[in-house]
Amino acid sequence: MRDDIDQIIFDFDGVIADTENCRYEAFKQVVSPFGKEVETRFLDYHKHNGGKSRFHKFQNLFENILREPADQNKIQELCDNYSQIVVKTYNSTMVFPEVIQFINNSLNQYRMSVVSACETTELLGLLNKIGLMSRFDFVCGSPPEKTDLLAKLQAQGLITEKALYVGDTLNDWEACVANAIAFSAYNMKPTQLGRLPCGLHLTNLNGLLEI
Repeated sequence: MRDDIDQIIFDFDGVIADTENCRYEAFKQVVSPFGKEVETRFLDYHKHNGGKSRFHKFQNLFENILREPADQNKIQELCDNYSQIVVKTYNSTMVFPEVIQFINNSLNQYRMSVVSACETTELLGLLNKIGLMSRFDFVCGSPPEKTDLLAKLQAQGLITEKALYVGDTLNDWEACVANAIAFSAYNMKPTQLGRLPCGLHLTNLNGLLEI
């Protein structure tokens, strides 16, 4: 056990579970009625903005792709449709076995929690579906965006001064930097990894115990 860490906060998508294809296909189904050009532009934005919430991405759809006012009721409807597709297609085979092993082996050493861009109700449902919910002190998702969410949890005393966040995107890292939270990257794409400061990438979670 490391003395400089007393809490590990996990991202969900890309860290606990490989949901990339599941979420890509869900977004594709939701935006396809807007036409092929809109679909292509939206999915490109989605791929280059990992760690951003669906609320943010659908707001961008209206404001910067459709070029019309972002109707919050329409955004919520798209979010609800998206969530239904994700919950329906998600399954336990998407979970990374190494992560489950690490969590189970570290339960008595660290407080553990999940903070994700995934919507909170959906996140709770997915963790319950794979039997992991009981492993975490708390689970929290969007809204708000991750930078504001981490700040809110710090203000509530839920994130300790020795907390470490494990994420897979530059947006995760930037949110941690903004809130002075230690960060380690896991499963980060090579295109983003090159922009991350040296020494923050984990090839496996057991590396957390060796840093």
